[in-house]
Amino acid sequence: MTIDFHAHILPGADHGCENVAVSIRQIAAARSADIDVIVGSAHFYPYKETVSRFLDRRERSERLLRQHLTGAERPLILAGAEVYACEGMERMEQLDRLCIANTNVLLLEMPFSGWSSGLIESVLQIENRCGLKVVLAHVERYEHHPVQALLDAGLLAQVNVCSLRGWLRRKKLMPWIDSGFVAALGSDIHGEGKEYRCFKKASGYLGPYYDRIMKHSVSLLKKTLKTQPGFLQHRK
Repeated sequence: MTIDFHAHILPGADHGCENVAVSIRQIAAARSADIDVIVGSAHFYPYKETVSRFLDRRERSERLLRQHLTGAERPLILAGAEVYACEGMERMEQLDRLCIANTNVLLLEMPFSGWSSGLIESVLQIENRCGLKVVLAHVERYEHHPVQALLDAGLLAQVNVCSLRGWLRRKKLMPWIDSGFVAALGSDIHGEGKEYRCFKKASGYLGPYYDRIMKHSVSLLKKTLKTQPGFLQHRK
């Protein structure tokens, strides 16, 4: 099973997908890359809106998309969010509702630099106090040492597939991949880019590590996937 763990394909939900026409073309590209499951991870910025307002906006986007898709079509699309991290987030009401559909998995986007000790502690408390499983979005974009500290503490990582194209980039990521810290791959598609071409090549870039990562992704989403009739069985 091939899972795109991070994609901006929900129409009008954020700047990643302007309208339904773009969303349909993104999904067609995903299908051509043999993607089975897409996590529609719209941006959530806690300093811009409440969780309730975000969920309402996402639901409108999902409803619009459903009108143009049939239930039998693949890939399967799951509702999620790319949640921007901030200090004190562990105390945020309804934080668990930002997890990927019917799971406890939270895709968390960190600031690009300058992580304070308070921010790091808040992120750790999301797991320790709130009982959520944090997956750090596109870890290749951040400074190595603070990411390593969070991974050593038990958090998981998601890598964007287009970051795997260059040998030097892959070499930098391989210690995390080899150690099992990378639990998911994502297109992180915005608009109509070449991300799904990268996805189609990712198994060649990673060899046996690719299947291991996908199995890890399946285990994270299994609670949701097993509610889809015959899906896990068909895609074993």
